Amino acid sequence: VADYYVSETGQVTVDQHVSLTNLTSRNFATSYQLKLPEVDDVRGDLPLTVTRISDESAVVDIRFADEVLGIGQTRRFTISYTASSAANKGEVWEVVIPRLDTQSEEDEFELRLHIPTGLGSAININPPPNNTWRDGDNTVYGFSGEVWKDGAIAASFGNFTVWDFRLKYDIGESRANIHLPPDTGEQTVFYMSI
Repeated sequence: VADYYVSETGQVTVDQHVSLTNLTSRNFATSYQLKLPEVDDVRGDLPLTVTRISDESAVVDIRFADEVLGIGQTRRFTISYTASSAANKGEVWEVVIPRLDTQSEEDEFELRLHIPTGLGSAININPPPNNTWRDGDNTVYGFSGEVWKDGAIAASFGNFTVWDFRLKYDIGESRANIHLPPDTGEQTVFYMSI
């Protein structure tokens, strides 16, 4: 499970809760590696090392000090970090969560995106979340690994969106009716010139 907490200032804190379960009695994990894009302040409940691969990514490496043996036995730990550029503010807040890079078919993933009410209503979320609920002053959007592993999650929040564009019509020499976007209950249109 990965919890993405977006603050009202746009900072994104991620808590990645990992469970490694032995599927056989003969094999067990001795380490865990995770490649992360553009992150700061990486920490966890087990000792870890962070190696910067480039300005845009790093590898987190955890070497386990003890062995968890036996079929069905599970090791649980958390890795937390701050995402450098996951949320941007224009007229709306945009949150982009990179595509999940799965290693095997047995892996199970879940992502929860926590958005404070101060960021406004959801304008667009793609792909759509599997479920949505309120948790205090946050709206939480839940995504299963099946939804998340095929592409990035892109979400926009705010109270309004501003679009600036030009329409060009070729009416020739005849008089023609030109259809312009109207005001509706959901939008207001301002024309600078006609």
